[in-house]
Amino acid sequence: MKKNLKIDLVALKILIQMALPQEQCRNAATQICQSALGRADYQLGRTKVFLKDAQDLFLEQERDRVLTKKIQVLQRCIRGWYHRRRFLKMRAAAIVIQKNFRYVFSPCLYART
Repeated sequence: MKKNLKIDLVALKILIQMALPQEQCRNAATQICQSALGRADYQLGRTKVFLKDAQDLFLEQERDRVLTKKIQVLQRCIRGWYHRRRFLKMRAAAIVIQKNFRYVFSPCLYART
């Protein structure tokens, strides 16, 4: 299966944990293939990467796995931020309720004693 180097790099750049300049496509493709596929059968042409279907499927599954992890981290951070903000609003509302309760019922308590 033929793959265009530039299209593959956009999709598979997350497999190597570094940012690459656009002009280093061949080096990046080599690095991705070596790190993800090891010594498997692949060939690099001038503008394309030649992979077998099984290797292409493996790279896509690995990409999905890495993306899923990153999405879960983002979701965890956003949910934590949202629930922390919600908790702080509820705590502030509880303080207002307690303040008003004490204001209304404190004269009654002092009048009896």
